[in-house]
Amino acid sequence: VIYTVEDACDNPSTFTQTINVTDNTAPTVTGSLMAVDVEGCDASVAPAAATSVAELEALAGDLMIEDACTMDAGLDVSHSDASVAGTCPNVLVITRTYTVEDACDNPSTFTQTINVTDTTNPEVTKTSAEIDECYATEAAAQADAEAAVSATDNCNGAVTITSSVSGSCPATVTVRGTDSCGNFAEVTFTTQITDGAVPTEVGGPAATSADIQTELEEVTPVATV
Repeated sequence: VIYTVEDACDNPSTFTQTINVTDNTAPTVTGSLMAVDVEGCDASVAPAAATSVAELEALAGDLMIEDACTMDAGLDVSHSDASVAGTCPNVLVITRTYTVEDACDNPSTFTQTINVTDTTNPEVTKTSAEIDECYATEAAAQADAEAAVSATDNCNGAVTITSSVSGSCPATVTVRGTDSCGNFAEVTFTTQITDGAVPTEVGGPAATSADIQTELEEVTPVATV
């Protein structure tokens, strides 16, 4: 700003003053973004990050962003992701940190939580349609039933095979495959469990003792008139 001072005879003197207009105020962020749950096995399934204020405000939640000097379209949006393990190997909690900067590089930051979850059951398939019709013990039936299945998981992790038996004649052997996040699938086989008992013949003619047989042979027939 140039100032001019004149006396009554119009003799001027000038001097200047410098006024610096600066923007030190970061964009204002109100509200928040809702947490996002996605099905998958790792961080690759996380949704793509927003790259503009318009995209951010369109996400689920009540987020609003404004700046005193820079229009929304001129605000720069960036992000970074950090993840920690969840309750099982295929569960992740991703914290996505967004940074919004105005034209004067004043930043505001806020976060969004992305939960990667594995709720998909493994696939358990019979490799043999049936097992033997009869077993002496439950353990033998379970061993054959477990050997008669194969299992795979969508996250390519190990599937633990277990089995249980209900009933005996008939008996149902249930084979369960469980993944590392506790999701499971089952197949069943039907058989009979004898518990080691040997089948015995029931019925047939009664045994006759030798003494009774001898007495019957010695009876003298009596003639009747």
